[in-house]
Amino acid sequence: SEYMASLLDRIGDAPIADASSDELRSAVEAIASASSDAYTEWARRTLQIAVHDCYRLSGGGGDDRGVVAARAIDASPSQPVELVVVPFDAMLHATAALVCNSQAEAAAAKAFAAVANKLTREDDVLACRLLFERHLGDRSRWFQHVRRLPDMPDHCVLRWSDAELAELAGSDARLMAARWREQVAADFKEIEAAAATAGPKREAFPWLDVDAYRWAISMVFSRAITVRRGAGAIKALVPVVDMFNHDPAAPTAHAFDAARDALVVRREAPAAAGATLSIVYEHATASRLLLLYGFVPPLAQTQHAGRDVFAGLAPDAPNRVEKLAVLAGFGVKAQAAGEEPFVVSEADPLPDALALTLYAQRCDLDALGRLVADRADRDAATARAGLGDLVAACDAMLSGYPSSEAEDLAALADGGLEPRRRLALLVRVPERRALVACRREAAARREAVADVD
Repeated sequence: SEYMASLLDRIGDAPIADASSDELRSAVEAIASASSDAYTEWARRTLQIAVHDCYRLSGGGGDDRGVVAARAIDASPSQPVELVVVPFDAMLHATAALVCNSQAEAAAAKAFAAVANKLTREDDVLACRLLFERHLGDRSRWFQHVRRLPDMPDHCVLRWSDAELAELAGSDARLMAARWREQVAADFKEIEAAAATAGPKREAFPWLDVDAYRWAISMVFSRAITVRRGAGAIKALVPVVDMFNHDPAAPTAHAFDAARDALVVRREAPAAAGATLSIVYEHATASRLLLLYGFVPPLAQTQHAGRDVFAGLAPDAPNRVEKLAVLAGFGVKAQAAGEEPFVVSEADPLPDALALTLYAQRCDLDALGRLVADRADRDAATARAGLGDLVAACDAMLSGYPSSEAEDLAALADGGLEPRRRLALLVRVPERRALVACRREAAARREAVADVD
């Protein structure tokens, strides 16, 4: 813009040494403000996204960027302020319409669709779509957003060496990271095979190479939001909302509003001018935050201090179908099937859903029938056995950590600790604490059942 050019001219007219730090800071802030205004105006005009006038981007590029309040916000739980409203049509997702303005663009879109239609994973389709839109440059409907996306996060596990991943020993994060790296490599081969058999020559896919794909899939994992629309769900990159950083205590809610067919971000507490505006990415363990987003919260931030525990019924478990049906009736579905983990923590060391599932694994159909009638009606011997299984599982998981909590805390106190080793220790410490608390609670309940019996 002319305003941006004049700012740059003013900086260029004077030697840096002659400019005061305040002048430089003011100039940089003015440039950032102009960039923020240009982005939000583009979002309003091109994508019809409603952006509150208190929304402003701050910081530099990539992951240094965040959102601040351009002015004071008067909000409360009873009178929330809508910061952003993003129509579904404005989101970039696997099924977003391909807009073509020339025969050349139509041919490129047709080549992309030929590959996308052969892929089986939504993540891969969205990653390829992101690469395609990036290749289009300013011809893309989402150009102003795509150009602001950062590089692959510095600590994305795809960047970790085998030795660095070994620092996660004891945590499921190590296994999940290794599996993800293998999956990414296998998926790229699948995409290349799809391109080779799609019809057009390889030159029709200039956006496709392994480094670009690794970047794109890291963007999907770290930035895509799962939008639950109707009976289904779809992953989408959501402009404007994507710029918010994470804070587990943020008084800001975001959810899809079916009536408006839009994702709405609402602020539910006041904020002073200049205050950081954040959202809660998800209430997850530190290991999951590392895997998806490439960061781990400090130990003091206990909202993420837990350990994922997979304790679903085995595929060959006796009476599995009947037991899963009963557990689903109690609201324990994906976890009981082993599709999602239970989370144990010092604050909630033994969730009832986990105890219930462990009991169901051990009980027969008669006991299962009594459980349906009364959730608290659990056979003592069966309950003891299930709790014993959990104690043994905790012991096995705790034995996988290569060092003690005291040793890890001493290492964390070292200011010169290598960054990825620090992240690994910030995962291991709260996980171990959660498992110790879980084992203690399971053992205590087992003894209590024995005393009653």
